Amino acid sequence: MTVPMTAVAPHYLLVGETSDIPLLRTIVERLPLDAYGQIFVEVIGHGQIQDWDVPENMTLTWLRRDLSSRAYGGVALRGEVASRAVMAWVSEWIPERKSARDLPYILWIGCSANDEVDRLYHHLLHRFERLHLHHPDFG
Repeated sequence: MTVPMTAVAPHYLLVGETSDIPLLRTIVERLPLDAYGQIFVEVIGHGQIQDWDVPENMTLTWLRRDLSSRAYGGVALRGEVASRAVMAWVSEWIPERKSARDLPYILWIGCSANDEVDRLYHHLLHRFERLHLHHPDFG
């Protein structure tokens, strides 16, 4: 007996900062209505938070740098909060080995020209071969 293969919907992670908002909004508008995943947008503070319509199964999280202090105090550096959020997401969602949660993952990571985010992108690119990964500076 042959078991029919069913397509598994991808899990999306879209990450950016204020300069990425127009492109992120365009990406979100083009997602399928049943898209599943998370959107993280790093902003300096409350004044940069916007209302967005997102697919029902997507969550939008605003990462405020002013609420995430550095070890020595003050506002977190650009890209720092986004990088921590991505690493936490990877720890939760992407298994180290094949498992029941071995879904297709599609990641778009903005925050271009940020060294910390660029290092994170390269780390993910080399560590997880099954990621469909995009970054504005690297294609």
